[in-house]
Amino acid sequence: MEGIVAAIRSATTSRLRLDANTGWSREKALQLIPRMVDYNSEVFEQLFAADDIEGLRWLHRKLRE
Repeated sequence: MEGIVAAIRSATTSRLRLDANTGWSREKALQLIPRMVDYNSEVFEQLFAADDIEGLRWLHRKLRE
């Protein structure tokens, strides 16, 4: 994924908004989000299942550590 985002970033300065379509685990999100921020990605949509509120809380805490 990082290679794709890097290629897109090298071709444009447009806003990057990434939609995981509930396909990321908590650990994958924790690993990828800081790297995607380096490419000026501004929105991360639907990382987890809609009812995984605890997953979002967990991720929020971990990203702030």
